Amino acid sequence: MSSASQLAQKAKRRNATLSCAECRRFVLANTEVLHDKITILANRVRALEDALQDVQSSVSSQPHPLLTDELRALKKPLEREAPEEQAQEQEQESVESINVGSLYTPIPEAEFDEAIFARVYDSMDTERAPMDAHQLAVLCFVLALGTLLDLEKPSLSAEAMRYYQLGRAALSVDSVLESQSIPAIQAVVSCLALASPA
Repeated sequence: MSSASQLAQKAKRRNATLSCAECRRFVLANTEVLHDKITILANRVRALEDALQDVQSSVSSQPHPLLTDELRALKKPLEREAPEEQAQEQEQESVESINVGSLYTPIPEAEFDEAIFARVYDSMDTERAPMDAHQLAVLCFVLALGTLLDLEKPSLSAEAMRYYQLGRAALSVDSVLESQSIPAIQAVVSCLALASPA
């Protein structure tokens, strides 16, 4: 990203004029960095509290006013859980992700690579059946999403919109109601995910 566009984005953030897509891209790009900083800060606060408690106990038998249970509870949401709590939480998240996984991953990467991507970009394989309209729609929607999430491209780029429109056109070639197939469902879910205002 050029320095001019970085400055423009900083100005937009400062003036609170980021579009939904720009904001979403910014959040996606910085989530991991923010989680790492929160962990570092929570550890630092814990170390400072321990040091303050040690100093206070050597000076007075009364607890320090900054070490009340109420104030210590403020950082609780930032702290990591114990390993057994993390394991339970991960197990619960796995079960939940199975229930809603199709919304976020309408087509697994391996299936996409083999059933769709390779058909288009593997010129050596001439024996495969031609791609149907719904598979083509899935390809277009994946390309649109990839373009939208590419931080090197402008948000809401014309290229992303073009892929989205091509996907919609391909989706309309064969009726989803008459041709009920896995690629048809994947195309509809992908289309809805891209059209969602959230």
